Amino acid sequence: MIIVINIIITECTLSWVISNGYASYSRQFSAISNYVFVATFFNTAWVIQLANMQKGSTFHFLEKIFNGNYNDYSYDWYGNVGNQLVMAMIVNAICPLIEFTVERTINGLRVCSDNKWNCCNKKKKYITKCTQMGQYLEIHSDVEQELHVKYAEIMTVLFVTLQYGPSMPVFYIIAVFHYFIYYSMARFTLIKKIKLPPSMDETLTTNYLGWMKYAPLLYLFQGYWMLSNKQIFDGWVFPRMEITQPMETGHTLKSTMTLN
Repeated sequence: MIIVINIIITECTLSWVISNGYASYSRQFSAISNYVFVATFFNTAWVIQLANMQKGSTFHFLEKIFNGNYNDYSYDWYGNVGNQLVMAMIVNAICPLIEFTVERTINGLRVCSDNKWNCCNKKKKYITKCTQMGQYLEIHSDVEQELHVKYAEIMTVLFVTLQYGPSMPVFYIIAVFHYFIYYSMARFTLIKKIKLPPSMDETLTTNYLGWMKYAPLLYLFQGYWMLSNKQIFDGWVFPRMEITQPMETGHTLKSTMTLN
């Protein structure tokens, strides 16, 4: 579900930003990258966490908004919400392969249809139904390289990994696997299949690097909070009024000031 919503967010953002119009491709692509990254990161990393936040959690100012089942990163949270996040990231990692396969299949069918299904016949491979050169190039050219969307997806994977990686190291393995697939697909498509992208300046790359300075801050804050949970690392046990209620963790801002 998370992946489907991310795809919808990406497509809606592309249509919305393009309809607004920008002075250059670089500024347009930077805007798309920013909006897609913020929306997909929030949907992937925070929506499921906020939806499961319990009233009376450590952050009491949120107790009037959320009514979930977990008040902290407890054993139950890792078993339920954490597993959902891991599965979402695994599916997200193989999405480039699925996207590549679907795009290649659709493009191949378009070319074969225009060629009257003579794609395997070398003598007839240039047969076409098109009457203009522009039509022929549009059909036989491959997909565009959406570098701005790729930047957003790479940043989303990085920030989600740094947010949950300190307590769930499997995220690092998934991220490496994800980036390897991205690298492999990019190498192949840039050399063999992708259209020549429009000319751009350094704005998109500078924008990408600008986001990177916030990644270590997220990692430090989230890592310190997760690793200072004394219920997990010191075995603190608290009685529960009902079996259906999650156990209190004793994890407060004050308790984080002491060493485990």
